[in-house]
Amino acid sequence: MTTWRTFALLLALTASLAVACGDDDDATDAGSDASTDTDTDTDTDTDTDTDTDTDTDTDTDTDTDTDTDTDTDADNACTGDTEDGADSFVDVADDIEGYDAGVAMAEQAGDPWTTWSYTPGGANDATVSDAQATSGVNSIYVDDNNDLVLSLGVLASGSYQIDFNVFVEAGNNGYFNILQRFWTEDESSGDAQTYCFWGTEVYFDPDATGIVRANAVDTPFTYTQDAWTAVSALIDLEADSATVTIDDTDVYTWQWSLGATGENTCAHLGGINFFGAPQDSTTAAADPSFYIDDVSVVKQ
Repeated sequence: MTTWRTFALLLALTASLAVACGDDDDATDAGSDASTDTDTDTDTDTDTDTDTDTDTDTDTDTDTDTDTDTDTDADNACTGDTEDGADSFVDVADDIEGYDAGVAMAEQAGDPWTTWSYTPGGANDATVSDAQATSGVNSIYVDDNNDLVLSLGVLASGSYQIDFNVFVEAGNNGYFNILQRFWTEDESSGDAQTYCFWGTEVYFDPDATGIVRANAVDTPFTYTQDAWTAVSALIDLEADSATVTIDDTDVYTWQWSLGATGENTCAHLGGINFFGAPQDSTTAAADPSFYIDDVSVVKQ
C-alpha cells in the first residue's frame, strides 16, 4: 500500500514537473518574442550629411592676362632706334658719272647705295647705263625687280631736301618710295612689314599719269614719258611734315610720321628705294623700265 502510494505520489510529482517545465518554455519564448525589439533602431542617422560642400570654388581666375602686347614690334622697330644720325649725316650728291656703264650700281658705288636684300651685284642691283642722262653720260637703269636703295641710316631730326630726275620709257612704268625706316642687314632675313616703314610711294603709270600715295590718300599727277621728269621731296622731321613735288608742282603735303598708309607713327627718315615694280598703281601688270639721275639728299 505504501508502495502504491509512493508510486502514485511519484507519478503526480512527475506530471507537476512536466507542466512546470512546459510553462517555462512558453515564457522563455514569450520572452524572446516579447523582446518587442524595442530597439526601434532609433538610429535615425541624423547624419543629414550637411556637408553641403559649399565649395563655391570662387576661382575667379578671369585670367585678365591683358597681354597688351598688341604686337607693337612694328612701332618698336622705329621707336627702338634711339640713335640719331643727323649730326653725322653727310649730304649726298651723286651724278652717277664716277661709275662704269654696264656694271651694277650698288656693287661699284658702295655705301650709301645698297639693295633691298643687301646683295650688291645680285639680281636686285640696278645697272649703270649710258643710254640716257640729264647731266654727263651716265644714269641708273632700273629694270624688272631691280630693288636699289639709297640708305640714309637713322635720321630722327633735321629737315632734308631730296632731288633726282626720272626718265620712264614709253609704255612702261616707274616707281620709288621714300622710307621712314629701312631695315638693317641683320633684320633683312625677317619680315619687311615689321622692320620697314614706308613714308610715301610714288607710281609713274604706263599711261603717263601717276599718283603720290601718302597718309592713305592717292593724289594724281601727270608726266611725260620718254622725257626727264624732276622729282623733289622736302622731309621736315622737326615739323613732322612732307611735300612731294613733280616738275615744280607740289602734289601733296601730309604729316610725315603717318606714312604711306596713314597708320604709321615713325617720324624718321631712312632711305629712298627705286624698285622695278611689275605692277602699276592699280596693281595691274606692267613692265618697269626707267632711269634715275642726279640724286641728292641735302640737310637744310
